[in-house]
Amino acid sequence: MEFNAFKQTLRNDLINGQPQQAIERLLEIYDKIGGESQYEVIVLAGRLKRLRDKEIAGVLSTEEVDRQTNAIKYNLLQLIDQLHQDPAIANHFGLVIPKTNTKSSQNPTPTSSRWFILGGIVLTIAILFYVFNLPQKADMVPDIAIEEKKEQPEEDKKAIDHATSSIVENTKTNNPIKQPDKKTPEREIVVTPEIEETVADDKSRVRIINPELTIVRKTEAINKAIKKYTKENPGVLSLNTPLESSIATGIEADFYQIQLARLGRLTILITPKSTDLRARIDIFDDRGNRILQSIATEKGAIIKETFTTQRQQYNIKLESYLKTTGNYTIEAYFE
Repeated sequence: MEFNAFKQTLRNDLINGQPQQAIERLLEIYDKIGGESQYEVIVLAGRLKRLRDKEIAGVLSTEEVDRQTNAIKYNLLQLIDQLHQDPAIANHFGLVIPKTNTKSSQNPTPTSSRWFILGGIVLTIAILFYVFNLPQKADMVPDIAIEEKKEQPEEDKKAIDHATSSIVENTKTNNPIKQPDKKTPEREIVVTPEIEETVADDKSRVRIINPELTIVRKTEAINKAIKKYTKENPGVLSLNTPLESSIATGIEADFYQIQLARLGRLTILITPKSTDLRARIDIFDDRGNRILQSIATEKGAIIKETFTTQRQQYNIKLESYLKTTGNYTIEAYFE
């Protein structure tokens, strides 16, 4: 893959709301070649993992999750724009390796060393001359100033000292000087989606084109799409009724909705029909809270997740992992 195509792929991951996928691509490259920015990528991967763990635990609000995700995406975008400056990346993609400034590391020439020593001697002589010819402190004070100091009454000195100490004490206790709060404005990535339409492109799934919509808006969009584009509601996942569909491209995602008449231990089973597909699923409740995420261990591997239901409606997002594609079946049943 050419370097420009690789950078555009990373940017597309950010536009599609998949910073994790961009990080995995970078780590895959750096694991092979090393590089100056490898540690920075590892740090971003750790930040994103901790953020996802807090999001699943429900300790952060949706707004805070979006804010921190955008901050990570901004750091990733800066790193992507500076990839060509990493010598290891440049060498891997056949780019011109950036030159480093080596002038400061070169040893000085003999001529410059002699001039440096001579300048130091001259400077030392000048300092010694100034020190030994410096007038005494008493000679530097004008006579009139000495006379004024002698004639100052003792009572005035006490009054000045008392006033000064009172001002200092008042400043410390009663009226401290408040420094203005300095807050560095946070920069966030603002991604303009190409389209916000929710479509049902076949009879087995409902796809959200815009990945930047919040989960709550996605849930509303799913309900609207099912109502608008389907008559028999085929996009809805029913208990004990497998649905078959496919992931045709590496950046698309399928959404399903399931309504439950009772609570219990619900199992979601994803069975790839193609050995090329490695799936990833996210399960959300009707309030848009993600309750779990699962990734297949390898291509063609089955995903089986069982959890205790707390609500009667859940939404399931199914997408490819690392741009794998293929057919699959999805099924839901109670244990």
